Amino acid sequence: MDWKRAGRLRYGKEVIDLISAFPGREWRMAELVTYIVGVNADRRARMSVRRQVLRVMEELEQTGTVKVIPQEARGGTALYVWTV
Repeated sequence: MDWKRAGRLRYGKEVIDLISAFPGREWRMAELVTYIVGVNADRRARMSVRRQVLRVMEELEQTGTVKVIPQEARGGTALYVWTV
């Protein structure tokens, strides 16, 4: 992990705590975002959190901790699985 970028990874602790508690479970991005900001957040807040969570997932994928299952069809969603 590039430690200069690691300081910019907001919500890393929250994401890791949630998905590591359920190894093998497939998570959608919307579930992770809702866990962090709640259901009553506005669109702007959700998009901001989504970008941050995506950065965390990219770093975890590079380390081999998370497996990303790409969307199967247009309009589908990628799934994230804790593998360790």
